[in-house]
Amino acid sequence: KNVINGIDLAAEGGLVWIKGQNIPGKDHYLFDTDRGVGNFLMSNVTNAEDISTNSLETFNNNGFTVGSSTRTNSTGQPDHFYASWSFRKAPKFFDAVTWTGDGVGSKQILHSIGSTPGVIIVKKTSGGDPGDWRVYHKDVVNQGALNLADQFTSSGISDVTSTSFNVGGTGDTTNGFNYSGYTYVAYLFAADTPGLIKCGSFSSATFIETGFKPQWVLFKSIDKAGDWQIFDSKRDGTTGDPVHKAMLNPNKDNSEASGYVVEFDDTGFRQQVTGENTIYVAIAAPVVASMTQEQVNNTKLLFQTKGYREAKYDQDLVTQATTLRAGFEAQGFTTAEINEVLD
Repeated sequence: KNVINGIDLAAEGGLVWIKGQNIPGKDHYLFDTDRGVGNFLMSNVTNAEDISTNSLETFNNNGFTVGSSTRTNSTGQPDHFYASWSFRKAPKFFDAVTWTGDGVGSKQILHSIGSTPGVIIVKKTSGGDPGDWRVYHKDVVNQGALNLADQFTSSGISDVTSTSFNVGGTGDTTNGFNYSGYTYVAYLFAADTPGLIKCGSFSSATFIETGFKPQWVLFKSIDKAGDWQIFDSKRDGTTGDPVHKAMLNPNKDNSEASGYVVEFDDTGFRQQVTGENTIYVAIAAPVVASMTQEQVNNTKLLFQTKGYREAKYDQDLVTQATTLRAGFEAQGFTTAEINEVLD
């Protein structure tokens, strides 16, 4: 099955995140171009990288292709629905990087996002030991785990700049990020690019200003244990209105839950007041602009070129000749007589 979203993953690279919406016990599956087709991680568990040849088969220039695996397609089960979120590598938006640990102190990891990341998500991809998904957020001193509902009490990612970040944990095979011979991946989201992405935090606000209309938001309370939450503009709740959104939890394999009050506005989003300190990543919806009458007129002029007029003239001649021929035939003239006049 070809999933067409208009995103060029084949040439530009990026991340595809897939989750079964209404299928209990279905993990979150993350595929990226750096680790290659078929290699997947699951955000709700600590497992190392696994491989499947029929889950995600290709990264395309307008989306991606999934195979027959029930992880991503459930062939023959039309009542199973999936959500997917694709993040294309782009300056001041998103990047993905991989490395192999060398076991020598703190390791510097270069990136190409072109600005200081607001969020970095790191995962160990090899080895038999389990490993949490470490999450760095610019507004929080400590760090959390994407696969857990725990508070932010960890560390491991430091010295975050517009060109690099550092990882430590040389002797920790479980939650370190530089153990010799082990492989790792990091997903980086830019901190604040106007009209594109914003990583921020709030506590008691009902409206969070982003400067754009979001299409995807990731939340997490940092005051207490609580699930991560993903909302997007494509999945409304069972009430069928755009205010009540359906929620998926990156740290769980459950089906989506409905009825959460999250409303995407032209300049931000509204949510239920909790009074808890909460971090978020918000990504903008594409801007669709209507043409003014002046723009319509200018566009018309583009087609009124010399070449266009010549082609139109030739078409008009053919149309006129066809009309004349039909008229002569109706008057009883022979084909030879008509040809002598028209040719």
